[in-house]
Amino acid sequence: MAFALMPTAVAAKNIVLASENKRKFFLNGSKLRLQVVKRRNLNFKTPLEFYTYLMNLLCYVKKAGIDIGARTIYIRNISPDESRDLREALGKIGIVRNYLPLLNKVLIEFESVCDADRLGVWYSLLKQATGHKLSRVEIPHSGFTSLPPRLPHKALPDSDVAVDGAAVPTEDVIIPQRSTSPYWITMTTNPFVFPTVAPWFTIPEYLTVREPDDIEKAQSQGSTFSTIMLTGLPEGNYRQEDVAKLVWRYFPDQTVQTLYYNIIVLSLQRRAFVFFNSWDACCDFARDYLKDPVTVGEWRLGIHIVLQDVHPGSSEESMYRSMMKWSSTHVPQSESLEDRLFKQDF
Repeated sequence: MAFALMPTAVAAKNIVLASENKRKFFLNGSKLRLQVVKRRNLNFKTPLEFYTYLMNLLCYVKKAGIDIGARTIYIRNISPDESRDLREALGKIGIVRNYLPLLNKVLIEFESVCDADRLGVWYSLLKQATGHKLSRVEIPHSGFTSLPPRLPHKALPDSDVAVDGAAVPTEDVIIPQRSTSPYWITMTTNPFVFPTVAPWFTIPEYLTVREPDDIEKAQSQGSTFSTIMLTGLPEGNYRQEDVAKLVWRYFPDQTVQTLYYNIIVLSLQRRAFVFFNSWDACCDFARDYLKDPVTVGEWRLGIHIVLQDVHPGSSEESMYRSMMKWSSTHVPQSESLEDRLFKQDF
């Protein structure tokens, strides 16, 4: 079975008539039969609409719920052999409700959004980049603090195809308050980012600031690093300066160096790290937050005192390595990174 969207109803009628009269349509020796699909407004604008239509034709019983798009992965530029190999790998990754292979494409509906997460993470940890184009049919959104990744070990590829040092978060990690999806992981497969419902990146040891006593509790460890983690940043439509202005007055030296090396915004992870010059400045910000919580746009942020060293260093190379480490992302050929790294300022 194949579908072709004709430019007009007349064109559809003409090609069907031609196939029945003068011209016969064959593919590899098999005669094809052309029919007009009798349905109004048949215009597939998204992969989800096409998938839903096909499944209705096949009398497929859909799982109750409205998150079918977030549970479904659409892969393009995949050969039949690669499709078969992927199907075998899926048995280790998650529970698949439906596997729909098409010509050089495949649609995979998982049992849950957590299962779908793992396929994206699995691709991100492959040693060899594929020529596939991987996309989630719909981006998973939530309005509450995320849960940890479920069964994260299942996202690890076999050791012979995984990057060196491939790792995933533990299932018992405590997610910081106001951390909400979607998050985005990076990968070498087109389009190079993939949205997830759970945070699959490294979360340092921290203490959430909810009341003044929390600042005192964090002093023994936190005073060594004077670092705040901000969570709950918007999905987009903000700049580095929008985050910087929240903490700018707590820095005595308000320079470009401060802007880009003391304030690190990880927009794909919807969090930022602020490295204060002193513990007093860090505490001043935390106390002021308790009186008047900070926001970016309409998004109220959570603040957490970091209890371990996460400073990225003072060069582009060390900063990049640190950010990749926080993102649980492998850096290939790290020894030649300086020659390959390109920085673009916007």
